[in-house]
Amino acid sequence: MGPNDSPDTGRKINRRDFLRIASLAGGAAALARIPDAFALSAKRTTIATAGIGSVYFAIGGRIAQVLTRYSSLETVAEITSGAADNCELVGAKRSDLGLVAADMAYDAFRGAGRFEGKPVPVRALTALYPNYTHIVTLANKQITGVTGLAGRPVAIGTRSSTTHTMALRLFEAAGIGPGNDVKKIIMASSESPRSLRDGKIDAYVWVGGIPAASIADLARTPGLAISLIGHGDLVPPMNSKYGPVYYRSVIPGKTYPGIREDVTVCAVENVMVCHRDMESRTAYTILKIIFDHLREISAVHPQAKQISLETGTSVNSLPYHPGAQKFFAERGFNVPA
Repeated sequence: MGPNDSPDTGRKINRRDFLRIASLAGGAAALARIPDAFALSAKRTTIATAGIGSVYFAIGGRIAQVLTRYSSLETVAEITSGAADNCELVGAKRSDLGLVAADMAYDAFRGAGRFEGKPVPVRALTALYPNYTHIVTLANKQITGVTGLAGRPVAIGTRSSTTHTMALRLFEAAGIGPGNDVKKIIMASSESPRSLRDGKIDAYVWVGGIPAASIADLARTPGLAISLIGHGDLVPPMNSKYGPVYYRSVIPGKTYPGIREDVTVCAVENVMVCHRDMESRTAYTILKIIFDHLREISAVHPQAKQISLETGTSVNSLPYHPGAQKFFAERGFNVPA
């Protein structure tokens, strides 16, 4: 599988030892630390990302390198099961920073969804780049809309993934439920393209940046034509129920082989979060280092090129940490408190 933002390893938080990865894997603390005017006392800082090969791990790993290189915040990227675990890890102060999708962060903040009755004290530091929802099928299945998935086997990721949450909300918004429900297949996203190709499922949902290497590889399979199911019309009912976290966006034509037309889909921002108790000076310094060295960060992956001050201030569903408020105010931006 290619890079993805919500890898589905299926590992639960209480059964997992964190794997801290060294620099060649894209995730670790460099040995040399160059002093910075805003350097803090030496401290091991952790970033909860996702699995090796994911966009989260690539970008989180490069941010870890940059923080280590230009401050005394020795930083490592951690492999995790994805966004839901990352919220829990930050809330429990077992990770300092976490990369999560805005819908998961919003649920954690207000104690909803899988966090029902247990709000997590997360705060936004910065938005990073958007996730695009892909509903992938084969052209010969002749499925033209989300309602056409009713009664069919559809892979929806594993329960801890952003993909799983998005799939269930899309089906609900489309009116698919008891009596005409999708045959939901709990499956790691890495297995979905092969299962579709082999006829074991009729479609799968995948949430992440574009282009997704695994989808592009599937589209290049000889004798096979893929199709993406548009669903931008489902964004308003989803926001009505789950909050202002989703928006319509477009996967441009020619992003994937054989798909020439634009496809309107649901998108959600990826956000770097921290605990509300993080020292303001630390939060401020982290953002200063990141945005002062965007050129180094953007080189690690195409999605990292979308990180900017404008994008960083786009979270409207979660309060920003006071240190982030101070940083962005100095750069001329107001963010939610």
